[in-house]
Amino acid sequence: MTKKSPSALAENIVTVRKGVAIYKVNASPYWQVRIRDRSRDGYIVRSTKEKSRIEARRAAEELADSFFAERKPVEKAYTFQYFADRLIKKGLRQVQNRERNANYVRTIRLCLENKVRTAVQN
Repeated sequence: MTKKSPSALAENIVTVRKGVAIYKVNASPYWQVRIRDRSRDGYIVRSTKEKSRIEARRAAEELADSFFAERKPVEKAYTFQYFADRLIKKGLRQVQNRERNANYVRTIRLCLENKVRTAVQN
């Protein structure tokens, strides 16, 4: 007879939403919630203190909401839009100084402002 590891999964991982999942291990009767923390490049793991998967899912939603509510929004100087605008301004200066062709800035704008297509075209 093989002995099950206490840290092994007792049930499959259930994704609640992007970055939030619940799972159960052999060592505990309770479901665990795992929340992705991008600022630390890791996970925050807490017990939901629930034995029911449905109740654990609700608890996970509440924990995730409270975790994300405490987070400060990213400063404007660190956003993608900020750096995209800087790149376009730099390109315009280079065009004025005749270091770059005018199509350079047009191409950059097309790449940055391109809408991602979700449907496959035939």
